Amino acid sequence: MDLTAIPKDIPSQALFYPKGSHILSDLEENHHFFILLEGMADVMYLGPGGEDMRVYRYLPVDFFGEVEMLTDHRQPLPVIAAADCRILRLSHRDVLAWMERDFTLSRHVMGRMCQKLLDGMTGKAQMRYLTQAQRYLLAMEAHARAGELPLLTKESLCQELCVPLRSLNRIIAQCADRYRFEKGRFTAAP
Repeated sequence: MDLTAIPKDIPSQALFYPKGSHILSDLEENHHFFILLEGMADVMYLGPGGEDMRVYRYLPVDFFGEVEMLTDHRQPLPVIAAADCRILRLSHRDVLAWMERDFTLSRHVMGRMCQKLLDGMTGKAQMRYLTQAQRYLLAMEAHARAGELPLLTKESLCQELCVPLRSLNRIIAQCADRYRFEKGRFTAAP
């Protein structure tokens, strides 16, 4: 479904968020539905030790804000622009009106919510049984396939893997035969 084909009577606001800025804050209630047109956005969770952990990454064309729209829960997890983002913002009220008259949209929103739930459940269950080095190699393979190795930072990898920097440095040294970190950049080992 093309989420950018918004009916003319449904108002939307085009917004730009530079890398590192908060799109959603956990300090404010959310009453909007967001459609990510360009960039990447990370859902973050503040761990009990104060460390930020990335729990989900949105890529174009995906959406967020549906949980607050379809439940009584109004406090979102923080969503931060992982790259410069171009976004459409719509009010929950307007999206619900659109969903009432467009079964395809309703099915798409519910299908994506179910997929996100499944991804979260299976991903966390699978990760639980992997060593830190195995989790690192899986993440690196995914970033290499996506062509993201040159953009990857140790900080973002720590958030993704939910490990402190000292552990990541140890894992990088252990797995240097597959991926290297030299001169501030990750590369696949020759």
